[in-house]
Amino acid sequence: MKVSKIRTRGLGKIVIVDDIKKILSGTSLGAKLSNREIDFFVKLFIHVLRLHVLKGEKVAISGFGTFSTGERKGRIMHQAGGKKIDVADYKLIKFKAAGSVKHIINGKEVAPGFQVPIELNIMNTFKGRKPGPKTGKKRKAKKVA
Repeated sequence: MKVSKIRTRGLGKIVIVDDIKKILSGTSLGAKLSNREIDFFVKLFIHVLRLHVLKGEKVAISGFGTFSTGERKGRIMHQAGGKKIDVADYKLIKFKAAGSVKHIINGKEVAPGFQVPIELNIMNTFKGRKPGPKTGKKRKAKKVA
């Protein structure tokens, strides 16, 4: 019996929109946002990310990774038939995964399911407060003269 290779496509925008809808279904925003609105925000995020990376800026997304640009020097490649190919310098886009993502991929941590992460406390974000736990660092008191 011949076993055919199953060609899988990567995670698409539609799947991302559906996952965001599932995550938000447990919040007050879940019923208010349509798939079209979520799709718009995903496209907007990708557009802004692309703009900053193409400007040559480093884009760091906490807990996910860092996008940056780099340059690869030209070189001469030798083919098996003795033919030489001259490859010119070119720019490329780099991605470095965050440490937490590397741990999850290597099985050191359990990947979270469809639950709203603690650091994504939507209501605190809208009130202008920073989401997430406090760092425990004490601020120095200002001296009043």
